[in-house]
Amino acid sequence: MLLEVKDLVCKYGAATALKGVSLEVDEGEIVALVGANGAGKTTLLRTLSGLMRPAGGQISFKGKRIDGRRPHEILKLGVAHVPEGRMVIANMSVLDNIKMGAYLRRDLRQISADIESMYEHFPVLKDRRGQMAGSLSGGEQQMLAVARALMSSPTLVLMDEPSMGLSPKLVETVRDIVVSMHSRGLSILLVEQNAVMALSIADRAYVLEVGKVALQGDAKVVAKDEGVKKAYLGG
Repeated sequence: MLLEVKDLVCKYGAATALKGVSLEVDEGEIVALVGANGAGKTTLLRTLSGLMRPAGGQISFKGKRIDGRRPHEILKLGVAHVPEGRMVIANMSVLDNIKMGAYLRRDLRQISADIESMYEHFPVLKDRRGQMAGSLSGGEQQMLAVARALMSSPTLVLMDEPSMGLSPKLVETVRDIVVSMHSRGLSILLVEQNAVMALSIADRAYVLEVGKVALQGDAKVVAKDEGVKKAYLGG
């Protein structure tokens, strides 16, 4: 098992955001995590990447406990986080944003090769490489956020609402990006309010409701659940 989360509890002061969440991501899987606003999805990813400390439970990555570790330590182990809202550094160039993803690496020759690989993967970023990241469109910023994450040479990518605020056409672009990342051998934990898109490409899925896992299983089976269809799929 690549990622194993057991009975995870997270709190904001007296409020409990995650109430004993357990989930798994195996090597080579896309796992979707769907749920309404306030269900705890972003809190979960922030805890997995070390931005929040859990109040209870365990997180293991490649068999090693990582709960309580600092974000740079978790990143170095191979867990990259594409945050909600993209969080590119607006007043830095596209190229410098990409380079920021490799800040823990020292293999300069391979870093240069990986930058070229990002340009092949996202040609628009090569065209815009000298522009300030804040001048990019929403879709371009999402590509940049993904490229920055991939520059850390991760094994697992945590993606938080990658299609948020994007047009239907750009949602398809994001879908293609996730599928392409998967084809490169990456495992992905995809948090997404667009449940139709997420469940269409995932291997397995978890439905999070008010800090608890309400349903889990094969993504196609979850997509056929009447409650899920009514709540998240417009059915």
